[in-house]
Order: sequence, then structure tokens, then C-alpha cells
Amino acid sequence: MFFNVSGGPYGIEDAIPTLGPGVTLALLVLTPIFWSLPVALAMAELASAMPDEGGYVTWTRRAFGPYCAFLVGWWSWIDSFVDVAVYPALFVEYLRFWIPEMTGVERWLLVVVFIVALTGLNLCGVRPTGHAAVALAVVSIAPAGALTVAALMGPRVAPWTPMAPAGQGLEALGLGLAVLMWNYSGWDTPSTILGETRAPERAFPLAMFLVLPVLTAAYLLPIGAALASGALPWNEWTTGTLPV
Repeated sequence: MFFNVSGGPYGIEDAIPTLGPGVTLALLVLTPIFWSLPVALAMAELASAMPDEGGYVTWTRRAFGPYCAFLVGWWSWIDSFVDVAVYPALFVEYLRFWIPEMTGVERWLLVVVFIVALTGLNLCGVRPTGHAAVALAVVSIAPAGALTVAALMGPRVAPWTPMAPAGQGLEALGLGLAVLMWNYSGWDTPSTILGETRAPERAFPLAMFLVLPVLTAAYLLPIGAALASGALPWNEWTTGTLPV
């Protein structure tokens, strides 16, 4: 479930110069409360009442009929092409920090390897994919945890200053909020395998309420610690900044 919503604090760096450190940190706390928690509560309730294979598609069919269920399933499938395409690009973008001399061809080859490897893993079935997801979650979060500890051990500045860039308009706030909401969305996705989950009416809500605070901490602590370290000016943050 962690990977359905997030994979760590990666891809969120662009919000810092857009919103400002203070606003970004505030929204990292408020977004899960006012956005993720209501969605998670709704998903948990529906999963407990109707733990059927297909999840939100099944729920839509029961509420609005087969046509709306078809639309939801189709739109979700189309959306997955757009959403999932972000992650190979992010992976290569972060890898450039360690291998800056990569050529364009090498980056494309890495993207292909990334896609083929994860596709093959998913074809192996739910159980191997679940075990791999746990291992990948540890691998994903470990660098962020190490970064947090290292940043807190060094010189510190107030991570929330300035609150916002000078002259920030509502369009910047909307753009930054969209990034954060995207980073906190995806709670409905695991519902599609409820039929393959043991005791889903109990496991699904429990997993949701365990993941939400972990997810919030996985965003807030590394971002806050990195800002507090002062290693890089907040207005120079961009995708791939966090390894610094």
C-alpha cells in the first residue's frame, strides 16, 4: 500500500521553490489530514463492507451500474499510463546524481530495463510482488532515513523560513498543492486486489491507518531535515536535490 501512494520523499523537491519552505512543510502536515485521511476512511469503510475483487470498480457497479463501472475502470487504466510513466523518469533523474556522465541513450536504456524488470515482477503474481514491494520500500526509505539523521547532526537553520517566496501568487500555490496532493493520492488502488487478500475487511483498514503516519513522516522528516541543514538554498531545489 505504501507504494500505491508513495515511494518516499522523491519528486517533491520542486514544491520547495514554488511554495516556499514554510508553506511546503505546513502542507505536508495538512494535506494528509484534509485530503488523505477522508479518502482512506472512505476506502476502509467500503473495503470492510464490500471486500470484493475489483475494489472501486465493483463498488461503482453496485452504486451506479455497469456503464459507470466500465468508465471508472477504463479511465483508471488510461490514467495508469500517464501516472506510471513518471516513475522510470524519476528513477533515472535521481540516478544522474550518482552518474552525471550518463548519455541520453543510456538513460533511455535504463528506463527500459526499469520497466521490463517491474513488469516481469508483477507477472510473477501477487505474493512475490508483495514481498518485493516490502523490500523495495526498505531500500527506498533507507537513504531518506540516513539523510535525515545526517542532516540533523550537522548545522541547523529554521527549516520553515521563509514561509513563501516574495510575490507568490495563487497560481503557484495551486501548482504546488497539486504536486503534494498527487504525492498523497492512490489510496483506492490496492482495493482492486481485495479478493486476493486474507481477511480484507480487517487487513485493508489496518494497513491504511498504519501507512498514513509512516507516509507523512517519510515526506516531512527528510524534507524538513534537509532544509534545516542549509546544505542547499531552498530556491535552488529541484528534482534530484535530496541526495545532496
